[in-house]
Amino acid sequence: MSDLVDRLPDRLLDLDPEVQEGDPIGLKHYIRELTEFIDDQLGVTELARSRGETPGQRIAPEVMRVIGADAAQWYRVMLS
Repeated sequence: MSDLVDRLPDRLLDLDPEVQEGDPIGLKHYIRELTEFIDDQLGVTELARSRGETPGQRIAPEVMRVIGADAAQWYRVMLS
């Protein structure tokens, strides 16, 4: 996990203000981009992505927590 986090590009470490303020569209885009990055790093093929859940989808929330970007907190902000 730490090796993967170390390879995150700046665009995934520097969270969009919309996401930080609880914008659901910003959060959706961020999670999709993070998931795609993780899957690319793990060598997941397009065919595997089209078939359902990928490793990126499963571990994206943990990666987010490691970098201090907890999705649960974003949802709390959106709902408040």
